Formats: sequence, C-alpha cells, structure tokens
Amino acid sequence: MKLLNSTTTTLCGIAVGLLAASAPAQAANLVWGTQSGNDCSGFFGTGFENCEVNGSPVIAKVDYEDDNIAEWETNSMFPTITGVEWTFDDDGAASGTWTYTKDDSADPDIRYWVAKGGNSFNLFYHIADDADASACMGANAFSSECLQQAIVSTTGEWFTPNTPGPVGNQAGLSHLTFYDTKNGEPNPIPEPATIFGLGAIALASRFLRRKSDDA
Repeated sequence: MKLLNSTTTTLCGIAVGLLAASAPAQAANLVWGTQSGNDCSGFFGTGFENCEVNGSPVIAKVDYEDDNIAEWETNSMFPTITGVEWTFDDDGAASGTWTYTKDDSADPDIRYWVAKGGNSFNLFYHIADDADASACMGANAFSSECLQQAIVSTTGEWFTPNTPGPVGNQAGLSHLTFYDTKNGEPNPIPEPATIFGLGAIALASRFLRRKSDDA
C-alpha cells in the first residue's frame, strides 16, 4: 500500500508538471492593419448580419455618429447581446480601450474588432506569439494566415486611421465593431506539448488502476 501511495504521488506529480510546463502562452500581442472603406457593411460583407472576418460573424456595432451618442446594432444570431457587456474608457474618442464581460453564458467570445473613422478602418486582434504578431502588422493583418492565429480577447485597444495631411492627425471615431470567434471556437488548437501533457495524465490513471487491481 505504501508503494502504491508513493507511485501515485510520483506519477501525478510528473503529469501535473508536464501539463503546467506545456500550457500554451496567451500573451496579448496586438496586430492591426488599415483598409479603405467601411468594414460592415462593406469590406467584410454586404448587409450587417452577413459580415464576417475569416469566418467569424459580426456580434455588434456601436455608432458614434451624432454628438458621440452610442447607438448599438446587434446581430440576431446572438440574442443575448445588448451592449451592456462592453465598457469603454473614453466613449467616442479617436483612441481608447474596451473591456468585454459576458452578461449571459450564451454570449459569444471576441476575436476581432474594428475602429472606423473617416474613409478607412483599422482591424485589430491579438496573437499569442510575438514574432508572428510582428510579421502580421500592416497589410498582412488581413491575410488568412495571420487572421487564423487570432486568439480570444476580453479587452483591447483601438485607434482610428490617420486622415490625409499632417502625420498623427486621426479621424474621428465613426463606430466600433466586434466579431465572434471563428466557427464558435474559443481558442486555437492546443500545442502538441499540451496534448502530450494530457496524455501523461491518462497514462498515469491507467497505471494506477492496474496497480490497484494487482494489490
């Protein structure tokens, strides 16, 4: 019995150690790129509810057209969304940050968001790997290879595109748009090391059951 307890402790310790060491990093490296025109309805689809980024449907859009008064438009695909799920540090500004808190268990996750201003919009998302994030900046932000690496975000920053003229002259904010995770997937597929860690736990459980049966 003492040998079995010792084995249990050792195997479980190895499995937990492997799992902790192999957990994928979720660092928030911001990627962004600028595109002319409107995001939705426009570059990402015709008709609000048809808009999607890399297979991720639009969740909601908040407009600041009239005296910075926020007006929400939501996708009927997500009936639990009302707009109360978001908080902003500076409504209607040309730059700022947002935070998203699910108000209902059925609320979707966020993978992409857009800030529209003037005749262009900026697309934003986070990537876990810093090197990949650097390679995806600018025009590459719209490539399928980069879009596929976007991770779920519950907070983020935005800034509007520059207007023609002096450098740093930003357009006023027209709207912010948020897009769901691709096909409802909350996160990228786990790294092989993570799968190996989970396999170690399963192997430990099978070994312990065999030792119990032999005792």
